[in-house]
Amino acid sequence: MSKLLPKSAKVVVIGGGVAGCSVAYHLAKYGWKDTILLERDQLTSGTTWHAAGLVGQLGASATITRLRKYSLNLYKELEKKTGLSTGLKQNGAITVASTPERLQELLRQATAAQLFDVNVESVNKQRIKELYPVINDDDILGGVYMPEDGQADPIGVTNVLAKAAKMEGAQIFEKTPVEKILVKDKKIVGVQTKFGKIDVLVNNAGINDGVGLANGTYEKFIQSLHSNLIHYYLLAQACLPHLIKTKGSIVNIGSKVAETGQGGTSAYAASNGGRNALTREWAVELLPHGIRVNAVIVAECYTPMYDKWIQTLPNPSETLSEIENRIPLGKRMTTKEELGAMVAFLLSSKSSHTTGQLIHVDGGYVHLDRSLI
Repeated sequence: MSKLLPKSAKVVVIGGGVAGCSVAYHLAKYGWKDTILLERDQLTSGTTWHAAGLVGQLGASATITRLRKYSLNLYKELEKKTGLSTGLKQNGAITVASTPERLQELLRQATAAQLFDVNVESVNKQRIKELYPVINDDDILGGVYMPEDGQADPIGVTNVLAKAAKMEGAQIFEKTPVEKILVKDKKIVGVQTKFGKIDVLVNNAGINDGVGLANGTYEKFIQSLHSNLIHYYLLAQACLPHLIKTKGSIVNIGSKVAETGQGGTSAYAASNGGRNALTREWAVELLPHGIRVNAVIVAECYTPMYDKWIQTLPNPSETLSEIENRIPLGKRMTTKEELGAMVAFLLSSKSSHTTGQLIHVDGGYVHLDRSLI
């Protein structure tokens, strides 16, 4: 599951290009850990992805030169830190002048750059031709050669900065467009995103892991509760402030095992019993907020995980046929579309007066007397 967008942050950086990721990294590095970056699509999906990626150190001012040298060193440092590549290739660069004024300016910049240990060489026309034989030097007077300049992959640089930012504590959210800048008393106080609210929560993750009474251990039993029950509570708790605002709904997915038993799966049975109990408990607790809470109980539904289990048995086809024959309605399994339709119904306004219910979508598997069918 994707992490939830926090309700507040010290800094919000809008845009996941190379500049945005650099800002997020440096803020986090220098102590502003409560920094989040919001990208409307994916990182580098804006102008960054088609940038040239030129890495040059010579600038019109001493400040720009220092920043460019810092960037070059930073790329090398962060490659080691993150284990990712910036695609940096230091194949050198030549800047040429065709007028005396331009040449004088380049030489001035080169002199200033040397004060910051930038590797720069003043070159005449002949040296330029040696370095780049195919150049047309008819109007060239001279220039400067920067042997450590080169080119980097803009996407690679951005990904390196993004990973480094997260390593320093910043959070990055993709597919999160900012729709509005919130202003109060002529000051920016926040942003409104497309995903700024939560209307529903469907708790659906779990696995029948076979932790039984005879073969289980304390550690395995507790781990199974974490895999099948505790995250239901944690997700509901995390979403609760948003659900209160929207008067939303919760649907918990449960299993027949809580009611019928299965054998050899104590932890899973306990977890599903807990899901049913939480459904009723939350329905009561959240009544003042108008939040409805229901559960959909599944008996037999053929999923990829179910298929993986059935294939481990000696006679999978025969066993599957036996299971289907025990299902009263239609002698078939419930489809995932039927389960999805019930979940959608419970989350919709059509079930606006339904809460605290355990709805069995199981073809009569749990409650009908199959000996009479």
